[in-house]
Amino acid sequence: MNEYAQHNEVYRELVRFDQRTHKDKIVDALTQVEGRWLCGTTFLRAYLPTYSQRIGELKNDGFNIESRACDNPTHEHRSSVAMYRLVADDD
Repeated sequence: MNEYAQHNEVYRELVRFDQRTHKDKIVDALTQVEGRWLCGTTFLRAYLPTYSQRIGELKNDGFNIESRACDNPTHEHRSSVAMYRLVADDD
């Protein structure tokens, strides 16, 4: 599955109505991409406007989440947007 299709699949899963918390949805999305980088706009599109705060909370909870500036040339951000990935304990 190419990166675009995988991000769309993650997006569909994020917007699915259920009882998961925003933090749960973020962990599920980062787990689904299996260590690859996921642009923050994916969370914005999925109506998680405070995703960066939730990611900070997850880091405080012990999750090893890395971030860096989005460098995807197909994304036309108007401002600085971060990408995130969940790092496995064995990395």
